[in-house]
Amino acid sequence: MVEELNNKIEDYRIQLQDQQSKVGSTTNDLDHAQKPSPNKGTKTLSTSGGNLRDLPQDKRQEFMRALADIRSDMVRIAEGNIKAMNEEDKQNLSIQALITSKTGQLQEKIDDYEGQIQNLKRELKTQKALAQQHMDEAADAREKLAQAGKKLTKVQQHNATLSDNAQRRMAGQQLQQGQGEDTIESLRRQVRLLEDKLRKTKTAERPLDENK
Repeated sequence: MVEELNNKIEDYRIQLQDQQSKVGSTTNDLDHAQKPSPNKGTKTLSTSGGNLRDLPQDKRQEFMRALADIRSDMVRIAEGNIKAMNEEDKQNLSIQALITSKTGQLQEKIDDYEGQIQNLKRELKTQKALAQQHMDEAADAREKLAQAGKKLTKVQQHNATLSDNAQRRMAGQQLQQGQGEDTIESLRRQVRLLEDKLRKTKTAERPLDENK
């Protein structure tokens, strides 16, 4: 874009110089025509081979005014071209400044969004690490709970075995105690029977002693 503007400026300068050169050449011819010639004392004008020497005064003045108008028009056109060029340059510069400003604003937004994205990525990474930590802790707790459950099952089984053994022992002891009581009672009966038998025997022997 800058190179294109420079090329346009250079073109306008060349056109302006060409127009100024043409106007200057015409003016010089007119000046030469108004000056007296050393040899002939006449006024000549080399404009397209034309000679103003034989023109009446009013025609020469009219021609001079026409040349002046042409020069003025050419200068005005050149100035207009330069002004238009400057306005175009200003517009281009304004557009370029606007583009630069908007680009800067967009870049700021992009940088801001990228910063937010980076923050979100870091936060997400932290959340993932925290979630993984919680998962590991939960897995460890489940493993410990399973181990505790196994230990509890073993303890319960051991307690059940002990309870069964105790019940069997108590039953055995009760059985032994019952059997002992039966034996004692049997012995007591036998003693009573023997005592009765002895008493009867003594009673039977007593009359015999009396007969003697």
